Order: sequence, then C-alpha cells, then structure tokens
Amino acid sequence: MQGLFIIALLLVAIDSADIVNQQFVAVSITLIDLNQLSQKYIVENSSWSQCTTGAIQSKAINQAVVEIRNCTFTDCQLSSGSVSGGAIQLISSQGGKQIIEKCKLINCNSQRNAGGIDIIISDTNTLIEIIDITIQNCSAKEKGGAMYIDISSNALLLLKGSCLFENDTTLMTDGGGIWIIINQSSINYEIEGDLTFKNCTSRREGGAVYLTVVQSTCNFSVLGDLTFDNCTSGVGPSQGGGGALRITLRSQTAITLDGKVIFKDCYSHSHGGGISIEIRNTEFQLTINDLCIFKDCQSLYDGGGMELSCVDTSVKFNIFGEMNFEGCIGHRSVGAFYLTLSSGSQAEISNLYINNCSSLGYQDNAGAMEIYMSTNTKMVLKDIQAYNCYSAWNDGGIIIYSQYGGSVELTNISIVNCSSAHIGGGLRTDIQKNQIFKVKDSLLQNDSSASGGGFLGYIATGASIILEQTDIYKCSCIENGGGINIMIDGTELTYFTLIDVYIHECQATGSIIFESPPSGFGGGLFITNLNDYAAHWKGIDLRGMKIYGNYAKRKGQSVYVAMVGVVHLCKYGIAGEFVKGNYSDSDSYETDLEGIICNQTSFQALNIQQAEQGTQVLEYWWNDPRGTIFHILNRNGQYHGENVTGCAESTHPCLTIEYAIQQISIERGGGSETDPVQEKRIGIHQQGYDLAYPIQFSQSSCFTNVIKIMKQLYGTEYQMDGQAELKILNSANVELSKSGWISTATEMTLRMYGIKIIANAQLSIPVIYIEGSESIVELNTITFFGINLSPSSQQKGIVHLFVEKTQFVANHSTFQDINIIGAGGNAIRIQNSGAQGIQSTISDCNFINISSSGDANGIGGSALYFQSGSSIGDSVLIDGSSKFQQCKCSDGEGGAIYAKIEQNGQLEISGGIVFEQCESQQSASSQKGGRGGAIYADINFGSQVSFVIKDALFSKCKALSSSSTSSRGFGGGIFIAGTGDYDVQSNGLDFRGIKIDQNSADKEGLSIYIVMSKIKEFCQYGTAGGYVKGNYNDRTSYLDELVGIPLNINQFNQLQLSQVLDQQYHLQYYWSQIVTLTKALAVVNESDIDEPIKMKIDGQNMNNENFSIKIIDLGQKSSKQANLGLRSPFSNFIRLQPNHQLTKVTQTQYINQQELIYPPEDQSSNPISIQGQPQSQQSASFKINDLTFIDYNNIQYGVLASNERRIFTGIGGKEGKMMNLEIQIIQPEGIEKEEEEQKEEEEEEVIVEQVIVPAPKEGIPFWIIIVAGVGGLALLALLISLLTCCCLFLCCPLCRKKSSKEDRVKKIREDYEKIKIKHQKNEYSMQLASGKQQGFDINQNKKQGFTDLWALPEQQGSPNTDSLYIRREGNLSTSQYRNKSSPLLNNQASTSDISMSGYSDNLRGQMDDIERSNRSSRTPLNVSESQKRQQQLQNRSTTGYAKPSSRQGGNISANSIGRSRNPNNPNRPLSPGINQGRQDSRSPARTPQSSFKSSSSSHMTSPAPIKTPPLQMNNSVKLVEWN
Repeated sequence: MQGLFIIALLLVAIDSADIVNQQFVAVSITLIDLNQLSQKYIVENSSWSQCTTGAIQSKAINQAVVEIRNCTFTDCQLSSGSVSGGAIQLISSQGGKQIIEKCKLINCNSQRNAGGIDIIISDTNTLIEIIDITIQNCSAKEKGGAMYIDISSNALLLLKGSCLFENDTTLMTDGGGIWIIINQSSINYEIEGDLTFKNCTSRREGGAVYLTVVQSTCNFSVLGDLTFDNCTSGVGPSQGGGGALRITLRSQTAITLDGKVIFKDCYSHSHGGGISIEIRNTEFQLTINDLCIFKDCQSLYDGGGMELSCVDTSVKFNIFGEMNFEGCIGHRSVGAFYLTLSSGSQAEISNLYINNCSSLGYQDNAGAMEIYMSTNTKMVLKDIQAYNCYSAWNDGGIIIYSQYGGSVELTNISIVNCSSAHIGGGLRTDIQKNQIFKVKDSLLQNDSSASGGGFLGYIATGASIILEQTDIYKCSCIENGGGINIMIDGTELTYFTLIDVYIHECQATGSIIFESPPSGFGGGLFITNLNDYAAHWKGIDLRGMKIYGNYAKRKGQSVYVAMVGVVHLCKYGIAGEFVKGNYSDSDSYETDLEGIICNQTSFQALNIQQAEQGTQVLEYWWNDPRGTIFHILNRNGQYHGENVTGCAESTHPCLTIEYAIQQISIERGGGSETDPVQEKRIGIHQQGYDLAYPIQFSQSSCFTNVIKIMKQLYGTEYQMDGQAELKILNSANVELSKSGWISTATEMTLRMYGIKIIANAQLSIPVIYIEGSESIVELNTITFFGINLSPSSQQKGIVHLFVEKTQFVANHSTFQDINIIGAGGNAIRIQNSGAQGIQSTISDCNFINISSSGDANGIGGSALYFQSGSSIGDSVLIDGSSKFQQCKCSDGEGGAIYAKIEQNGQLEISGGIVFEQCESQQSASSQKGGRGGAIYADINFGSQVSFVIKDALFSKCKALSSSSTSSRGFGGGIFIAGTGDYDVQSNGLDFRGIKIDQNSADKEGLSIYIVMSKIKEFCQYGTAGGYVKGNYNDRTSYLDELVGIPLNINQFNQLQLSQVLDQQYHLQYYWSQIVTLTKALAVVNESDIDEPIKMKIDGQNMNNENFSIKIIDLGQKSSKQANLGLRSPFSNFIRLQPNHQLTKVTQTQYINQQELIYPPEDQSSNPISIQGQPQSQQSASFKINDLTFIDYNNIQYGVLASNERRIFTGIGGKEGKMMNLEIQIIQPEGIEKEEEEQKEEEEEEVIVEQVIVPAPKEGIPFWIIIVAGVGGLALLALLISLLTCCCLFLCCPLCRKKSSKEDRVKKIREDYEKIKIKHQKNEYSMQLASGKQQGFDINQNKKQGFTDLWALPEQQGSPNTDSLYIRREGNLSTSQYRNKSSPLLNNQASTSDISMSGYSDNLRGQMDDIERSNRSSRTPLNVSESQKRQQQLQNRSTTGYAKPSSRQGGNISANSIGRSRNPNNPNRPLSPGINQGRQDSRSPARTPQSSFKSSSSSHMTSPAPIKTPPLQMNNSVKLVEWN
C-alpha cells in the first residue's frame, strides 16, 4: 500500500501542501481553502472511502486554482448538516478555478443535495471544469443524485470528455443525475464531451437531468453526444415530468445540439417520457444540427416522447432541426409530441419524423402529435412527417385545437397510414372564432377512421380553413367524408377554401350494421353545417378542387353537401362554380356531386333510406334552366357587334343591349321574343360598350325578372382579365323624365359583375336607379370612376335605391373621384319608400375621393345615405375591410355617411372598416354641415334601433366650422343625435369596436359627439363606458375625443354655442367617480414657516388613491380687495400646457388663466389626507410648505377636484363648475393684520367707537372746547331756571309736560348708564381674553360664532387719537344684521342710537361730566408707543402691504375727520363710516389688518392700534366723540 493510510483523521485545513498518492479511510472532511492570488493546489492519485462527513470541501477564490485528478471516492456520505455533496463540494468565486478530471464516485450519498459532487460557482471569470468523470450508484435525498450545480453571476461551467452517470437517483425531488440552476447570468455554456445517463431516476421531475434558468440570458452548446438510456421520473406515488430531461425556463435561452441526442426507453409517470420543457414568459430556441431521437419512450400522460408547454403569455420559441420519434407511446395521452401554447404565444417547429407512435388513451389524444393553442397565438409547422401512427380513440395522426384569434400554418406535412378508432384518421383541427388554419404543399395518404379519414375540420364562427396544393389520396372512413369531413358552426360567416387540392381514390365505405345515423356519404368530401344559419354557403369556395375516382357506398361519390343553404351555394356564381371544382356539366357523372337541404343535426336523425330519398344532384340546382352569356359591343376594334340572329359569343357579339335581351327569349325560351326565361345574362365585351341612352329593365319589357350584366365570359376559365368598360355618353335632353341610366322596376333582380363605369360629361340622374319593391341588386367588382353628378331639385345617388322589401349587395366595388354638386347627393343612396324593410350589405368596397354638398336640411353623407322607415326594419351591414377615404361633404352633416335610423332600423359596421381623412364642413354661406366628419347618425332612440360598430378605424377625420359662434364643427369622427329616450337594456348602441386616431373638430368632440337625452345611462352601461369608447384610453387619450350633451337634437339646435359649451360633458365624466365640492378653504399663516398654507376641501365622493385638485387662477381681485404686494403664484409646480391635458371646454371657460394640479405627478409634495366616507360629507386637507404657492392678496382662485386627474368637477359635481377658494389669513402676532377678503354676498356689520382728542396745534384749541362746554352748561342752567319759573304759572297740563320732559332726561341718563355698563363689560371681556392667552384668541372666538376686539388699555389715563375700539360680528350678512332687534345693530338712526352725535346738544355736557369720571380708568398709548406703531405700518408697506391712508379707507385720524365736514351741518364732522364708505368705493388698495402680540408677562400690555376695515355704504357705523 502506497502513501499514508489514515484510520481516524480529524478536520484538516489545507492551504499549501498538495495531496498526491494518498488514501483516506473513514476520515472527517478534508478542507481546501485557497484565497490568495494565483495560489494553486493539486489533489492527485488519491482515494477516499467510508467518509461520513464527505470527502473534500474545496474553496477557490481570488484566481486561486484547485485541481483534483485521478481520484476515487467510494462509499462517502454526508449524513447531516447544511453542507451538500456526499463526496465533494466545490465553491468558486472571484475568478477562482477548479478542475475535476478522471475521477470516479461510487456509492456516495447525501441527506441533502448532491450525492456525489456539489458545485457552487459565481462571478465573472470563475471556472469549474468536469472532465472524464464517472458517477455511479450515487443518491441524494433532495436534489441531484450525482451532481448539484448552482451557477450565478456569469460564472462558467464546462463538461468535457466522456462522462457517465449511472444508476444515480434522487429519493425525494428532482434531477436523478444532475440538478442545475443558472441565475443572473448572461454567458455561453458548453458541453464538449459525450454525456451518458443510464438508469437514472428521480422521484419527481427530470429522471436524469433537471435544468432551470432564472433571470439569465443563456446559450447552451452541446458539442458531443448525449445519451439518456432507461431513465425514469415520477418513481413512486409522486409524479413528475421529463423521464430523462426536465427544463424550466424563466429567461431567454437558446440550446444548440451539435451532436446526436438519444432518448431510449425513457419513461415518465406524468408528462414527457423523454423530455419535458416548460417556458414561462420568455423566448426559447432549440437548434438541432445533427439528430435527436426518441426511441420507445413512454409517458402516462402528455407526450410519450416529448412535452413542451408555454405557461405565461407572449412566449416565443423555435425548434429547428431533425427530431425522430420511433415507437413512442402515450398511455393516456398523445403518443409522440404534446405542445401547448399560452395566450399571445408564437411558435415554429420544423423537421419532425414520427413513426409507429400510438396513443392508448380513451380521450381526444393523437397517435403522433397534439397541439393546443390559446387565444391570439401563431403556430407554424414545417416538414412534419407522421407514418403508421395510431389512436385507440380519436386522431391517429395530428390534432390541433385553437381558440379564437391567431393562425396556424402547416407546410409540407405528410401523414401516411395513420388511423384512429373513431374520428380523424390523418389530420384533425378544431378552430374557434377568427382563427385561420392553412395547410399547404401537404400529403394525406391511406389514412383512415370512422369519420373523416384524411382530414376532419370543425370551423366556428368567423374562422377559416384553407387547403392549398394538397394531395388527399386513398383515405377512407366508415361513416362520411373518406377524404375530408368539414363541420361548420356559428351564426356568422365562416370560410372553407380549396386551392389546387386533389381528392382522389378516397372512400366512404358505410356501416354494415347501423342504419342511423346515415353513413357512406361523400367519398371524397362531406360538408355540413351544425345549425340553420343559411348564409354559411357564402364562405365555401371549392373552385380549386379536383376530384377523381372517389367512391361512396350511398350518395355523393366525390362530394356530398348537407346544408340548409346548399341551393344558394349551387346557384352562386356561374353554373355552380363555387361547389363543383373540376366537375364538368357535360362529361362528369351527376352523382359525383350530391346534397340534401338540412343541417348536421337533422341529417344525423335520418336513417339511410330517408337520407337517400332527400338527396339531389347538385347540378340540378345550378343548371335549371341552362343559359349562356350574350355579349354586346358597339365600339370599333378587332371585333364588331351586330344585331343578327345567333349573335352572343364574345367573338360574335350583338350590337345593342336591347337586341341581346330580345334574342335570349327567342333562343333560350320558346322561340318568341316575348317568351319568359328565368334570367338573362348580358356580357360587356372587353373592347367596351357605350351607353348613349338610359335603359330601364322591367318584367314587362324584358320578359324575365333577373338581369345579369357581366364582363366578357365572366365565371368561366376564359373570362377576361380586369374589368369591362361601360361608358355613359350624356348629351342634351337625353336625361329628361328619366330616373337613371340603368334602372329597374318592381320585383326585378339586377346583378352586375366586373364592370367599370365612367361618363363623358356631368350627369343629373343616377347611374343606377332602383325603385319599387321586392327587388334584388348586386354589384360585384364594379367601379364607378370620375363621375360628376349635379341633381337639379333634390339629392340623388350614383346608385340610388328608393324601394321597400329589397336586398342590396355591393362586393369588391369602388367609388372613386366622384363629385356631386347642385342639390347634393351620395355615392350610394338608400331610401325606404314603404313599410317593408331593406337589407343592404356593403363588403370590401372602397369609397375614395368623393365630394358632395348637403341639401337644404343639411343632409349629407358623400359616400352613403341610409334612411330607414319601415315597421319591419331596414338594415345596412358594412364589412369586409371596406374603406372610406377623403369623403367630404360641404354644407351637409356626415362627411362619408349620413344614417337616419328609426323604427327598428339597423346599421352595423364590422370587419376592419377604415374612415380616413373624411370631412363635414360648414361653408361661410350656410348654417348647415360641420357635424360628423365621417358619420352622422340621426336616431330615433325611442324605438328598437341598432347602431353597432364592431371593428372600424376613424383616422384624421374632421368636422369643420366657418363660424366661431355657430354650433357647428362637432364630432370629428362621428356625430350621433336624435330624439326619444334610449333604453340601454336593448343593446341597440354598441361602439366597442371603434378605433380613433388623430381626428379633429373645430368646436367639440374630436372623434365622437353625442346628442342624446339618456347619454348618462348609455355611457354608464357596461364597464367604464365600454359601449361607447372603443380604443379610447381613460388615462392617455384626449378628453375632448368623446363629448356629449344630455339633450335631444331639437333642444340642441335651439341653443347658442355658449349654452352648448355650458351644458355638455366629456363622456368620460359619466363613467368616472365624480367629486362634488361644497367648500374650498385656504388658511394662510405667515408666521408658520414650515406650513404657512393649509388647504381644506369639503365635498363628497373623494377617493384616497388618486385624488387631486385643480386650482385655477381667475385673475386679479377687484380694487376693493386687492393688495399691491404681489407674489408669484403656483411656484415650484408644473403648469399644464395648452391643448394637452387642458380641454377645449376648460379653455373656453378659463381663458387666459393659469392652472395647476395638486399633488404633482412626481409626488414631491405633501399628500392629501381625506377624512370621511365617499357616500357622506368628506374633508380633504393638505399642507403647503411654500408661502408663495398662491397670491392670496391679489388673485382670486377657483377649485375643481378629480379622483383620477382627468375629469375635474366642482359645485354639484358638475364638470368645470368651480368652487371659489375662500382665503383666511392669520397675521403674525404683533404686526398689523391684513383685512380678510369680504364676499359680496356676506358683508360684516362693524360698530366703531373712537376716542378722539385733538392733536396739539391742530383743529379747535382744547381750551375753546372747555369754554364752549362751560358756556353750554351755563346756557342749559339758564334754560332750566326759566322753565322752572314758567312751570309755577302753568296749569296741570303744563306740569304734565314738565314731568314728561324730566322723564325723558331720566331715560337718557339711564340709557347712558347702560352704555357705560356695556363698556365696562367689554373691558372685562378683554381682560379675561388677555389673561387666557396674553393675546387675542381668534380660534376660540370663531367657535363662538363672533369676534370681539376691544383695544382697551388696562392702565388708567385719558383717551388718545390712536386708540380705536372695534367690535366685529363674524360672518353675518347685511340682511341678518338688519334683522337684529338691538338698536346698536340697526342701520336706521334713532333717538336711542349709540352715536353721541345723535343726542341733543343740551345733554352733551351732562354726558361729558359722567365720562370724565371714567377717563381715569383708561390709559391711552403714549406718544412714543404711537410713533412705534406708525413705524411698523410703514415697514409693512415697504414689504408688500399697502400703506393705508384716509383716502384708501385706512385709519381714521382726528385730522381726517376734522377736515371732512357734514354738508347738512358744516360745524359738525362727517360720520367716518359714511365718508369712508364713499372713499373706499374708489380705493384701489386693501387695508391690511393687524393682530395682537402675546406677552410673556402675567398682565396684558398696551395693545397695538387696530385699523378699521374698508366699510361699505350699508354698514352701520357709530361714532363716539370724547370731548
């Protein structure tokens, strides 16, 4: 024995000495920890056995290198702990590199992950190489029986040489051989050698390998061969996918297989016997450059060989290269390949060879391949071959299920010798609405089943099946449709088309046991519809069918049709062309094509005898009686027309149309020109025909009720290319008394095919005119080009129908360069003349460059006018990708279409219709037009009407107005109006299919404008306006796209434009959550630095999630309100740009205004907090950190609110009806307070009492006032003495007068005492207030409902001029003041008025004596204090506040009062209230208020003077003058 034999070795940490030629038995784990730059460690030619904690744990970082070569690990295990790896654990990062080469791991296991090797690798430039390794009989309890690999951050793992994984297993989860996860990597991975997995198992998924890719973009390259032999997943009760390989992809991945890949005898208890792939919302590409073989693989469920599923939406994947499936079995599912596509996914698969695979299930499981497609998916299959496959139930070869939308394309498909016990031997499809299923260049051969031997197809509403250049050969069935069986379902048109399809030597052998349902019908093709929708025949086109040598035991040797519309199908086109293919009327057996008039359900209820009795040969229906085309030619050229017996052929045409009609009766009737025939066919020669006179077709003149005008040899294999030209040669007086150039009378059928109609001059009558009842008109591939029409008295159409009980069909036709003037008109005009309905269909038609003018009533529609009036109901269907381009109408409503829908009328637009650059224009000389750039719909909403737009684009259409004041220029795309009350439950209006793009209107409704009394109910029907808005987006579309008004059209037409704008709404308003505002308040506190502005919005229906308000700048306040100090409004907020989020309605109402929406979208501001429930009163509040947010001194603001930043409403929940923002200002303490803005409807009554003392050296000297007072008192004493003497001589009445006079004086004194007491109470109240807060508590007083401000000093002293006493009642209107009973609040002067000027002069001295006794209790502001206050005022005026003056309604000084004299009494000063009110009405400035400043002392200091607010004329102002 070489080396060192260690029996018991504890933990070893190695960082320098290599291990070479060593043996380790039952030792603890060997640690290799390299972290130094360029360190290298080698383990070579050594062995580990019976290790209970693993053998080696190696860590290499910082570009260190560890190499393990030629080592053996036997019976090593990791029994417990957080570490994985029964034998080896490798950890590399930061550029470390580790190599394991030519090592063997046998019978190793782990109780966690990695029975053999655990690999954790991360970081760029980090590498682990596994070379020529063998891992046998290893197991893990959890993940990775042989290896567990965790790769992240662009690290690289390489597998090289020949690696063998044999008998490895996981006991609980996934990855019997290897479990790999790749996370956050974007790098290429390579497997350069050959990997073999043999007998590996997992309890769940991935018997050999489990691979998952997460958050990575990975490219795998397998350069060598991969072999999976007898691997199994889902051992035991747990089931799992991928017998050999399970791949889960959550990030973009590409796998390239350059070598051969073999899955042999692999088995899954769930899905994917060989491989299972799950793709989640990503892209995947599998490229096979050699060959991938699935040999004898099996699964219990989906996919005996392979299963691939797309789980999330919009997955894209491609599989290129050759894949062979041999002998695979699906016990309860598809035999070889099962594929599912999620919604919106796209897939392409090519080069599949499937042979001898089978499904043993009892459901719809194909023997070869099954594909299930979700909505709007796209699937491409190329070069697929399925041979000898079998299904014990349905679908021996391939089955494809597809939901609505999307497409399936199969190219070069070969399905040979496949069979099923029931339906669908070769290929089967089940496609739903609007799917397209196409098979091209394919072969179905020797396929068989009970029904639909070669191909079985089910087509739902609007779906299409197209078979092109496909050979169906020797296929057979027992029931019906040996080659093809087609079942059509749904209530709309479906399509089944055969193009160069050969159906030959196919058989429907029929049952020899059962009589019902009928069998043995349609040896080559069996077609049936599953309901009674008679129009299904329109979608069937068998013109490309070629049938030979087919056999049916009963009926329809080649074709059998069981449809309600089989007769119509046979008569469609020329001589059954759409149903007979290469069938020859003269040479083929009539029994080749047969059918019965019934649907699938009815047919299945018949027995064989009944079915045979009801069968008719198809030729019977298209060739009874037989007829040919009579050609006409009146132009010079190679051929010449001639009215002679026998003229008809294109080489020998007749000269005139009249002669040809006559000859048809003679030659095809009974020999007389009056003999009736079923129909007459007129062919326009390829050299053309000139129509010089109008012609009318009627039964009495034509002796038929069916006229068909067609191009040369139309419907035959020799038909001319392009269109035949019919030219109208108009000349003087030929149109007089004529209705149209080609006209028909009652009960006539006119059909035209492949004609181009032009005219040499202007016309005054229609080209085609249909009148009467029970008519049929069909225009198929007709072009009207360059026609000018000028009706003289009333509107006409190029094609004009004035009928009832009539059918009109226009297919693949064009109206181009049409000009209609005069009385106006339309390209197509449909008018109901009676009580029976008109059914009109316009499909795949183009209306290009059409101009017309409206009539006197404004009726337009240059392309189409439709007027319903029947009680049964008229209908117009426009579908099939029709286009209306540059259709313009002047002085008429509806640029392209004018529809008058009433009394059960219907208009449906579907199939991808385009309205582009259409216009309705009001000219300068007219009051009509300019409504509905593309469509104008006049609807009787009160009846059962239907206007449905399923799929239409309105692009760049316009509604133009020539007047800025008219109600024109509405509805750039559509204008909908009418009368009556619409019932939303009727579903009569449905515009869910509208698509709008860049439409415009001069006034309102860029795309849609609706005038409708029940517009609110209509918009709220469904989900969020779903029935009206189409592709309109509630968040990103212009609000003006959809506008309406809740009126009928008569009311609308009576309104002025301003009234319309005031009453209309954006339609989104109706389905939005509307906010109702009741109050908007901004409280401004200039002393609050952090939150100077607090906003409060009251209302209802506010939503916390996206609630926002719009503040609108309404301009400068009035001169009475404004302050000259300006601020910058809306600072630091984003302003809306014109014509962006601002709507035209908004711009009309708020012109020249600034707006902002709060909060900003960047959420940089304080949030809005909402209190209360939406159903009740709520309050929304927020705080603004910027005092300049609004200019509260000078600007008026309005407020609107929205729950989604789109529809902004205000008062009453009305859109654009602003709530005025009330601004309440709280001044900084100690500085004058700016007067609060007064509302016009609420004026405050102010009682002013001012102590006035003459200033020194100004006015009347104080001593003169004293002398005057003493003189007055002396005079009063003298008068009293005289009165006393007189009383001695007077009688009792005189005594009574004296007594009365004494009582009066007494009353005056009592009143004066009351006033004195009131003054004292107010003094006391002020003292209480100052004791509470040492200042004025405005909030407390507001709670009490009033504010009392008394600037009374506490110390005793005499009054001063600067002392002003004010009491303000809060928030009462003038009328409320006038209703108060107190004489102090009454506007009317009385003898009890508080104003001292209201007393008689002889009592003034007595009052002055009383007042002198009270003066000692008041202390006025001293002169220095007064000067300080005045200086504060001046300082404020220089920082943004207006300096008050007597002329501006500011302080009322003694001087100002002294200079203002009363005109009635020049000796008495004028009342300051009256004088001030007059001056204030002219004043341009506002007077700021002041507030009290709190003192820290325990007693109140002398308060600052309070200036009077600007007073109005109706204020009650009382002046008290102290003498």
